[in-house]
Amino acid sequence: MQASRDWLQAYPTSSGWHDALAIYQNLASPDEGQTLDLMRLKRAAGVLSAGDYFTYGDIAVRKGYAGEAKAILDQGFAKNEIKKSDPSFSQLYTLASQKSQGDKASLPAAPEASANARQTLPNHANARHQSNSAKRTHLPFRQSPILLLSAPSASLR
Repeated sequence: MQASRDWLQAYPTSSGWHDALAIYQNLASPDEGQTLDLMRLKRAAGVLSAGDYFTYGDIAVRKGYAGEAKAILDQGFAKNEIKKSDPSFSQLYTLASQKSQGDKASLPAAPEASANARQTLPNHANARHQSNSAKRTHLPFRQSPILLLSAPSASLR
């Protein structure tokens, strides 16, 4: 982990991010959840490789994030970093598209159901829920050691 931080401090560029994250990936042997977070960080840093697009999409589909997998593959196709004509990517894209349709079909009912549930709560419980939810911080991905790499250091400012 320290090797990745040191590399990034020495080379605060997009290729430095790519290399630092590759060092982390090779030294830490992350599990699937951590690898998914790593792919999200690579996406945010703009350093996904063709292999990363496949890894990201594959894990996201298997973990239940088919919409995210479809979006990342769409991004790769739009940037011409991966090709729809490649059988591996086209099969993964088809699977992500099919699975994300089920997600989309369930979304319109969710806000209405949530609003109805809030109306049935007593006023004090509803107010307590609102004040507690205002205190929460939601991260785009679960916390892991990978997030430590994304903290800006003094030399990067």
